Amino acid sequence: MFEKPFVSVPPATAVAQPEPTKLPIKKILGNYGLPFVGPIRDRFDYFYNQGRDEYFKSRAQEY
Repeated sequence: MFEKPFVSVPPATAVAQPEPTKLPIKKILGNYGLPFVGPIRDRFDYFYNQGRDEYFKSRAQEY
């Protein structure tokens, strides 16, 4: 009564794995400070204290 449609699946060996790069690992700039306080402070700065434009300007100058 109901037939499943035929679906062609490519073999798993056809996918090529990229070679790992040998680029140096750099530290990401910035610091949230304490794990709980930093993100909340950022939200207050963005929404209430500085506003969107001033928030990003100050972060760009700082980092």
